[in-house]
Amino acid sequence: MSARWRIPRSMIFSRCPSCQARRSLVRHVVSLPIAPRNVHRLYASIPADQNEEHGPRKNHIGIQMLSPAIHRKVFPNTGVEPTAQQIELATSHLKEWDLIGKSQEPLPDVDIELPDLTTGSIREHFRVLGEEQSLPYLQKAHAMATAQLPRMPSEWAYGRENWIRYDWKNDKAIPTSVAYPPEDALVFDVEVVYNISPYPVIAVAVSKTHWYSWVAPGLFSNETQTPFIPNQLIPLGRPDDDRVFIGHHVSYDRARIREEYRLRPTRYAFLDTMSLHCAVGGLSSQQRPAWRKYKKEERRIQEAEQRWWDEHDALMASTDSRSLDAQQNNPKRSTSSASKDVPPRYQPDEHRSWYQVSSMNSLKDVAELYLQKEIDKSMRSEFDGTDIAAVRSHFQELLTYCAKDVAITHELFGKLFSRFRQKCPHPASFAGMLHMGKGYLPVSNDWNKYVSNSQTKFDEYQEDICSRLALLAEDAVDNFGDGRWKNDPWLRNLDWEKPAPRMTKQVVRKNGQITPPRLHKNQSNTPIGKPKWYLELWDKTEGKLRITLSKRVTPYLLRLQWKQHPVYYTKGFGWTYYMPKPESPELLIAPGLKFSQDPSEKTYDSRASNDIENAYYRIPHPDGEGKNCGSPLSKSFISAFEDGTLTSQYKAAKHILERNAQCTYWASAKQRVGHQFIVWDNEIGNDVEVTAGKEYGVILPQSVAMGTVTRRAVESTWMTAANAKKNRIGSELKSQVQAPVGYKILGADVDSEELWIASLFGDAQFRIHGASAISFMTLQGTKKAGTDLHTVTGRILGISRDQAKIFNYSRIYGAGMKYAVQLLLKHSPGIARDDAMAKVSELYRKTKGQRHTCPHPWKEKQQLTFWYGGSESYMFNKLEGVALDVTPQTPVLRCEIPDSLKPEHVGREFMTSRVNWVVQSSGVDYLHLLLVAMDYLMRRMKIDGRFMLSIHDEVRFLVKEEHQILAALALQIANLWVRAMFAESVGISDLPANVAFFSSIDIDHCLRKEVDMECLTPSNQTPVKLGRSLDIYGIAHEIKKWKEESGRTSLYGSELNSISEISQMMNADARPTDNGQFGANKLPGLRLDESQSPARQLRLRQLLEHIDMTWLKAQMAQTKEEAAKYMAAYSNAVTEIRIVSYENRRAQHSQRTSQNQPSRSKRPLFQEVAKDGGTLKLVGSRNPRHRI
Repeated sequence: MSARWRIPRSMIFSRCPSCQARRSLVRHVVSLPIAPRNVHRLYASIPADQNEEHGPRKNHIGIQMLSPAIHRKVFPNTGVEPTAQQIELATSHLKEWDLIGKSQEPLPDVDIELPDLTTGSIREHFRVLGEEQSLPYLQKAHAMATAQLPRMPSEWAYGRENWIRYDWKNDKAIPTSVAYPPEDALVFDVEVVYNISPYPVIAVAVSKTHWYSWVAPGLFSNETQTPFIPNQLIPLGRPDDDRVFIGHHVSYDRARIREEYRLRPTRYAFLDTMSLHCAVGGLSSQQRPAWRKYKKEERRIQEAEQRWWDEHDALMASTDSRSLDAQQNNPKRSTSSASKDVPPRYQPDEHRSWYQVSSMNSLKDVAELYLQKEIDKSMRSEFDGTDIAAVRSHFQELLTYCAKDVAITHELFGKLFSRFRQKCPHPASFAGMLHMGKGYLPVSNDWNKYVSNSQTKFDEYQEDICSRLALLAEDAVDNFGDGRWKNDPWLRNLDWEKPAPRMTKQVVRKNGQITPPRLHKNQSNTPIGKPKWYLELWDKTEGKLRITLSKRVTPYLLRLQWKQHPVYYTKGFGWTYYMPKPESPELLIAPGLKFSQDPSEKTYDSRASNDIENAYYRIPHPDGEGKNCGSPLSKSFISAFEDGTLTSQYKAAKHILERNAQCTYWASAKQRVGHQFIVWDNEIGNDVEVTAGKEYGVILPQSVAMGTVTRRAVESTWMTAANAKKNRIGSELKSQVQAPVGYKILGADVDSEELWIASLFGDAQFRIHGASAISFMTLQGTKKAGTDLHTVTGRILGISRDQAKIFNYSRIYGAGMKYAVQLLLKHSPGIARDDAMAKVSELYRKTKGQRHTCPHPWKEKQQLTFWYGGSESYMFNKLEGVALDVTPQTPVLRCEIPDSLKPEHVGREFMTSRVNWVVQSSGVDYLHLLLVAMDYLMRRMKIDGRFMLSIHDEVRFLVKEEHQILAALALQIANLWVRAMFAESVGISDLPANVAFFSSIDIDHCLRKEVDMECLTPSNQTPVKLGRSLDIYGIAHEIKKWKEESGRTSLYGSELNSISEISQMMNADARPTDNGQFGANKLPGLRLDESQSPARQLRLRQLLEHIDMTWLKAQMAQTKEEAAKYMAAYSNAVTEIRIVSYENRRAQHSQRTSQNQPSRSKRPLFQEVAKDGGTLKLVGSRNPRHRI
């Protein structure tokens, strides 16, 4: 071997593809069976640790990865590299979709200072962070969950206000005034007379040792004042100590806690039994209607049973003793009479046991599910009134009612807490839930101006709509009232009968004077001689027509047409359109609606049932085929007006519809906006710097930290608030959240979060980022080149890119073709249903692929169904594989699916909800990890700030202005860590450079989607001052500048003491962790150990690798025959594995036999224990009866 050959400097330290060892190639390569001339060829495709002089690091398919410096920091332990076959298959798959060579332009390496991980891997790093943030609260929560509550007082301290503690002495509860309950853990409940004031009026709390009551100051002391209005918050004290507060929908109670409104966050943790229930046994949106029907039927049966038994008992009680004795002496008669007409107990369908393990979210339903207890909520109505005196008069009953809710909540918490910890075992899940419960929204007195302007503009537009419609009504009466309406296809559907005016009776007085009839006083403000439909629209109070778009007469007055055909309303099918029938039935575009001839049936219509000349069709409903259109004038049909599908003979119709669309947002939001509970700074004393004319307040969003089965947060106003639009009144709502003087709102949107997560799960089968077509398009596709997923989908369907997003996400969440067809009809109203079906079929064939079913290779007597041939087949097979697992878990934090969707309870039902759960619940894992990382970095970097709000893939923080750049860097590092955590959890120890960091960090003075949105709407004509946005390079530049100005050399300082302690504890514990391989299909019980011969170990490894490659090829198949061929090879390899495993067991048995160790399988069934008596004993049994 010649010694005169050189390895490139950038390749000196790399991973050997032959033995997977990571070491110096100079020392290692000489031990490999290769010639020197092959060294360059062998290592030419190795991407690891490339140096800047050879360009950026790229993976095996050309996607740029993290720079070497950042990669070493985030992935100190390099994982398993993809095999040559995996690389080859990935390349082949991408070539089929014409994606190879279409990578983005390389990005400059990011030059930032990163903190070291707390432990040796990113996964253990997050475990340390989660433990450090959750451990103090976990201990207190566990102690409270297992505690026995003290005895509840039978009488409460009437006439005393603020906090009262109850101490039991001599079998009597002694009330004592206290400033606040001092314990570390409390279960509590707050009651509000919401029609009077949003402030609390009473509250009850319990600790492990005492009961407490709270009464609003002034309820008794200001009893003479009329009316008394509660106006004070509840103090809990010790805001800087770790304390736990437990409640059902606890965010409602949190909004009444005084300390929670201060700018600096408290150390309180709020645990919500509603959130715990949603994660353990909540219902998906698909299940709720069926569950309600089940409970309604169950209650009906129970009530029927109770009525029968009441009647039976009454009958028995009224029977005299002689008849009763005779009945008792006649068993046949007694049995028959007792069983007569007994209603059968309601049983749900077989294999649908999810009814018994799930419920809705109310305290009443949840207690019935877990505690089998009925809660009496009748006293709740006392808080619905407007008389505060009712609280005084029923004081004892209301405090007891509140205390019983607290006791039930504690019992529920004891049941749910341990189950939640089993469902979501990772400490980051618990810590993330606590962070989500600490929302904080600062506002200013601009809020009042916003509400006033929105309502004023809304009233103005509504009046304009009414006046224009009134003119149309007057025009119809004036021009068609002489009978011409009979020939008008719209106006003939109205009731043109002219009712006679109501007159008083003729009066004949005693003197013979006659008072002639005159108009009744109720008719004094009503027009005479108008048709009935006109009079029904007349507002007697205002003395004019009052017509809105919701009136059924409006589409007729506007002369609406669908596809150039008149619209018509029927009771059975809603709004329809009709057209003349062709001479030949074959020429019909589709079968028309069928109307009954029986007037008693719902589908009967006096006109359509007798119309033999026209065919009637439903106007398509946005929610799906077969649903009735309630109004073609709703905002869903604006697009139909714009593309000419829905037209009118009046030019003003579009103006009316546009005005109405501009009102829709405020019409739906004004009630929720009006119910926002704002506490102003003069009440809480935040000492915020005030500018001229500005006043600041705080809203605590009343969200449920985990409000769905996917553990997503739920809140009715802020988490559903739309972005500001020029044609929507009040849509500038989010911009009313404004940072106080000296603070900034900082945040970011996770780019294509759930799309990246789902495609990453598909890439895990190759161990290469971007190996599947959908992943490559997500990572490298661009709008400019037309290669991103949304542009490709829009091109296939012939719709806009924004509309294509809806299709893509609904498909990823498991929606089927039927739903996609309805979406396409909604966004392209002019398209025929057959054309829509053809386009959707083509889309699904190219994306999801086609279905193939075959015998399951691993599981006997079971079928395996999978997708093949599509750009998303790998992803969907992995998602459905998780959803159909015996115990589905999220791949990263191992959170388990709620009981209501577990396969053992639902079989193969609700697949859409289950696939959706895999993606969205993983998105929640992402958010929880991000909040945990950000909390750690803000404390490590001494950033003055707090969490504000998260809206699905958006996250916002409130930070001091001088810390804004540090906070921006911390958020970027947190995102890098979370992406790395996801990648390593599925077995890929690397990360694409273009997703490692947020595309930008928004630094703003208000809450909005983009910093350059002016938030101009019909109700706001003043542009909002722009914010600024920084990408990672801008942040790096600002940090470098800041370090030079401040003289700082390090951003992070020393490690937090609490983190060091947790790290030492975990190192001492040395708990085993899984290897990060996601969803490996391995034979249960198969082991590779040193007891096997090297040849067998090698053969088993070859077979397992062959199975993996065959499975990848099966998903790439283009025909059904090709997919079947690969699955047959898969099954053959599984059979051989079983044979090799069996031979290994035989070899081990022979080895034990040669060593005189009797094999368990060859031991005799019986052995002789007494030769003289011939007694035999069953081997392994010590029971003397087991003798023969």
